[in-house]
Amino acid sequence: MKKTIVFLVVVLLLMSSSVLYGAGIKTPDWTHMHGDANHTGYSSHELPPPLKLLWNKESGSPPNGNVVACWDGETPKLFTVFANTDDPRSPELESELVCLEPSTGKIIWKYDNFNEYLKASPVIFERKNGNKNLLFVSTPLAGDSGDIILHCIDLEKNIQWKRKLDGDSCGNSPSVKNGKIYIGTELYRRGESYGGFLYRIDAETGTIDWKNELPNAPHNTSPLVYDDKVLVTCSNLKNGSYDGRWLGAYHYGSVWTIHNESDGKLIRTVDYGNMRMDMFPILHDDEIIISGLTSSFYTVIREFPPGSGQKFRFTEEKPTNHIMRIDPDDFSIIWRKYPRIYESRSGLKTEIYAHNPIVSGDWIIVGSDQGMVYAYNKSNPLKNWEYQLAQGSNGPQGVRLCMAASNNYIYLNTGDTPPNCSSCRARFKIIDIENGNELWNYNLSAPGQCGVTIFDQYVYTFDKDNLYCFTRGEEAKLMVDPVEINLGEIPKGKKEATQFKVWNGGAGYIVGKVKFDRPYMTISSDQFMQQSDPKTFICNIDTTTLTVGQTYNIPILVDCSTTGEQETVIITFTVTGQPKLEVTPIEIDFGEVERGTYSEEDCFIDNVGEGTLKGQITSDSSWCVIEYVKWEGNHKKLIVTADTTMLDFNREYKANIFFESNGGTAKVVVKIKIKQEGPKLRVYPTELIFTDVTWGDQITGTFAIDNAGILTLEGVLEPSEEWLELSDDSFSITDEPENYIVKIDTTKLPENETTTAEILVKSNGGNRIVNVSIQIKPRPPILKITPPTLFFNNCVPDEYYEEILTISNIGNGILSGDVTISSDCPWLKIGQQDFAIQSAPLKIRVRVDTEGMTKGTSYTGKIIVTSNGGDDEVGVVVVLTERQKRTIELWIGSKQAKVNGEPHDLDWPPYINNGTTMVPARFIAEAFGCIVDFYPKHVAVEEIYITKGTKFITLFIGQNRALIDNEEVKLDVPAEIKSGRTFVPIRFISEVFGADIKWDSETKKVTISYYDD
Repeated sequence: MKKTIVFLVVVLLLMSSSVLYGAGIKTPDWTHMHGDANHTGYSSHELPPPLKLLWNKESGSPPNGNVVACWDGETPKLFTVFANTDDPRSPELESELVCLEPSTGKIIWKYDNFNEYLKASPVIFERKNGNKNLLFVSTPLAGDSGDIILHCIDLEKNIQWKRKLDGDSCGNSPSVKNGKIYIGTELYRRGESYGGFLYRIDAETGTIDWKNELPNAPHNTSPLVYDDKVLVTCSNLKNGSYDGRWLGAYHYGSVWTIHNESDGKLIRTVDYGNMRMDMFPILHDDEIIISGLTSSFYTVIREFPPGSGQKFRFTEEKPTNHIMRIDPDDFSIIWRKYPRIYESRSGLKTEIYAHNPIVSGDWIIVGSDQGMVYAYNKSNPLKNWEYQLAQGSNGPQGVRLCMAASNNYIYLNTGDTPPNCSSCRARFKIIDIENGNELWNYNLSAPGQCGVTIFDQYVYTFDKDNLYCFTRGEEAKLMVDPVEINLGEIPKGKKEATQFKVWNGGAGYIVGKVKFDRPYMTISSDQFMQQSDPKTFICNIDTTTLTVGQTYNIPILVDCSTTGEQETVIITFTVTGQPKLEVTPIEIDFGEVERGTYSEEDCFIDNVGEGTLKGQITSDSSWCVIEYVKWEGNHKKLIVTADTTMLDFNREYKANIFFESNGGTAKVVVKIKIKQEGPKLRVYPTELIFTDVTWGDQITGTFAIDNAGILTLEGVLEPSEEWLELSDDSFSITDEPENYIVKIDTTKLPENETTTAEILVKSNGGNRIVNVSIQIKPRPPILKITPPTLFFNNCVPDEYYEEILTISNIGNGILSGDVTISSDCPWLKIGQQDFAIQSAPLKIRVRVDTEGMTKGTSYTGKIIVTSNGGDDEVGVVVVLTERQKRTIELWIGSKQAKVNGEPHDLDWPPYINNGTTMVPARFIAEAFGCIVDFYPKHVAVEEIYITKGTKFITLFIGQNRALIDNEEVKLDVPAEIKSGRTFVPIRFISEVFGADIKWDSETKKVTISYYDD
């Protein structure tokens, strides 16, 4: 069945490829590997193994760039950089941009219209007219003189524009987004960098939009552009040398600089430690992913040469590999992993060095200089793998890995080699993205260089002399996996089994033999004849006769007679003494606990024998949770957790934890008892959210309290803010849940803000919090006019009189409107006829001309105000009268009153409040010949306006204060509303208008007398 599945998968892959090409569906362009946040070495198109070499072409010594490819109409084209071997003076420094046919490698054209060096990859971008163009930078090498030129040409090498850039060198490719080009240049003198520049350039014209200085060199790192930000990595570069690692350069710290995209201004810098050399950040799924080497530098004093007695100070470096996922908004670390540092037999350690991560689906893939590939699964942090390249006597046979990835495969060029291994050759490989297993490989002619490109029906890669083109292969191909098996430690006297697989990665059959010469190992078979289905070889090792403490390496030669290929599988292990398992304690009793809680206890695993102890742990009860299921080590602490959420009340439970190891077995008994059930608080919902609320509205919400246990649940409700009013402040619940209403008075809350509060629910069954959030939208403009009536008293004919009318906006926004006069008032004039105000009140001058008026008469008119915040009218009264005496008589508790001796009936009698006589506001005001008005109209009264002549009084309901002509005074008793009527203190009103007031205690009579002008 398995053979059938493998065969069907291969057939379907071949069919899908033929359908793709036969239908003329174009595969995606490969525009730019480094610095492009939407590419980063990933392709949705893939070529399953095996591959075959279609052609290779001499390229000289290529730079640190890559092949880019695109469709020119219906024609595919490749673009890359070759060394200009025609110039014998400096072939390693001269270079040229070439365009090739993808299927043959034939050169279509060359472009060398520059005198400098092409160090980075060209970039393909599309202009506004839909035509594709190429961008690339010619630059002097760091420390040399020359100009940095940014070139823009079309796909036929016609120059569109050129732009000279400031700086000493440029090792990065430009980034292009929304018609703008972003590129950094570096300043480099005397072996170290001291700054740089960041540019934004118009892609259509080459015009520089802005240029800003950088704190250090953007060495080999393209700008990352997203949202309204530009991110650049700046490295503090210094010259280095080979010191046991092939460094080429040091840097002592580097930072990210974040710039405003619109003007290039520096927003902030972020430092994640001494990130060494080039970092290639990528943006993927709203997060930034980086990989790199963090270095710690310290000073040591050593004798040099040894035995000379001379001591010198040396700077040493301690590297730490890491991979990080960063929040692009605040640059905080979401997730960080520290890959292990692999140490070879020669003492060389791996370092993640100058490699950008690649994201394919859930996988983050990173290569290291010393021959490791690390893969982390974002959806499952426990799912990861490492791929170790073959090791030689001088260390890893591959450094500076170059990769590309598709959905299922990683295409890997093992890259440079150590400097003392000039005869080594790079390998081009395909490995499985899910587990790192090698599926296919090909030996290149020289050490590798540059990147890997997936385009159309082809995969391209470089070594130091050639550009290679691979396509789907049909020949037979020996495949072996794994080729390195490290069994770690094996106790003496124990038999250990391991396995490897052999299969045909090409077409037809492969036939061969398996050979080894170790008497302490047996193998399940010594020959194979395979198609694509793998054959598994079981290797059994008996350590009875082996030496404790010694490391053994067993080479197994897999010899394919069909293709002449050979592969060696190396099995490595170390013989140790016999470990012995000890687990303490052997019993854990959690005692009596509440149901629904989690309890924890420690359990210790120790090796009281020799060697390394390793094993696995299981539990026979789901409520008994163990921290991990496998371990390796001679002392481990295990946390045992009792999860009581699914257990029954008033019962005892017992579980067993079993330990199986290479040092024996053990068992730990776990006991727990669940208490009798009591009340348990449950509140829902725990959030009340109100949005887009109008200020002044009365808002209500509801939440429920339920008893999820037994017995009676009792408690109290405690709101954190006074603007929260609850329907009840306590509860007692046995069975049915109860609802509680939350009332919110929005007049106590600020406008255009979100205000939060909490309601603490405390009970004998636990505590909960109900979070309340309310967003008040801003009020519209609201018109307010003071005073409501303008009085011109004691006027004489043929004179001018003036008063001030105030228009205010007690809402938000702009209040605008018009001021007009009723048509029957030719004697009335206003100083302004329209207005537009926001917060400051507007004062309008009102003039009365009494020419032609008759003494002893009165005249009335209206000022009409219309606005987008409501309309209102202001009465204007002009009185030409003589002085008259008036008398007002009132009796406490009686609805009878007299004004100038004439009886009047009151709606409600006067009364005494705290020693002060309170009278109906409208009656007393009109008796004084005043105008009374209330605000707001048609709703609950908040303010009272009483106007007589030039006197203007404002009283506030429930407040011990008043305004007399805008000057504040204190009251003994405030105005108040009683039985739907508004009452005011009579003595205060009388004294304001100059009246005399007398009190008769026997008859409880109040007499007020005044002269009315």
